[in-house]
Amino acid sequence: MESTSHWDLYWQQNTSGHSFNDETTSGRITDAYIIKDFWQAKFACFPSPALIVDIATGNGALVDLAANYAHSHDLNWYLNGIDSAKINPIRSSCNNIKFLSETSMDCLPFDDASVDVACSQFGFEYGPTNQAVAEVLRILKPGGRFIAMVHSTESIITQNSKSTTSVIGDLEERSIFQDISTLALENDFSIFQRNLLTKLRVIRELYQGTGSEAELFAIIAQLGSIIKRVNDVGLANTIAALHHFVTHQRAHFLRLSEQQGVAYDIVALDNLASLVQEKRGLLSYNQITINDAVYAWEVNIFKQECKELR
Repeated sequence: MESTSHWDLYWQQNTSGHSFNDETTSGRITDAYIIKDFWQAKFACFPSPALIVDIATGNGALVDLAANYAHSHDLNWYLNGIDSAKINPIRSSCNNIKFLSETSMDCLPFDDASVDVACSQFGFEYGPTNQAVAEVLRILKPGGRFIAMVHSTESIITQNSKSTTSVIGDLEERSIFQDISTLALENDFSIFQRNLLTKLRVIRELYQGTGSEAELFAIIAQLGSIIKRVNDVGLANTIAALHHFVTHQRAHFLRLSEQQGVAYDIVALDNLASLVQEKRGLLSYNQITINDAVYAWEVNIFKQECKELR
């Protein structure tokens, strides 16, 4: 299994399963609200009783949403969330969720033809495609369904991801992260600050009007907030916070780079459909848009009903 340390770090810092928000922002319905509505429309078609598996569950947001839906609609669902990373999601008041950490989707711990519905939100595409498809079709009951929201190469998520990785890559290339990661107590902190500010001033000028300045300014703001607190928290704690900041940014770069690499285009989806068909399944896909912008793909895999031999 490939290293998941960059995801372990992310999910350790984002343990809450409540990623769906009913609020609006500046009078505009949030993406989270629209995605919540998307999944609840799918939930309405799920059978009851049912064994349901959320693949690559992460912080458990989707399976937690399903648990609350089942509770409010008096449905008998047995819910499982699996992820290859080290996860420990915070459970909601609905405690009928079983989380399985460090569990790869290429070896799902469920019996053949035992699962009614499997689902995934921005997770299935990270697995080994051939094995993951085979496992999904193995565990689904005949007539069962797998529903996934997967990244698109054309989505606003992918475009923002590319901007952020470009910024982090530039900061790395200009040795800014290296300077921070090698900073020690015996170094002159004032000299470090001056050198850092000089480098940041140069890169800010280069990014003016590029369309990626917001991502750069956000990172600079985080750095500034850490450095400004040196007199309050002490030099040792400030250096530790700066080192943690670099670790976080480098892990963030790996996650975003991975996301770009696994995003699907039409060709990849057609190839996936052929693979599913070879394994005696059926696949359909649709584009999901939010505010007229591409957000993701909806992918549906159906396990065909068994036909008796005559």
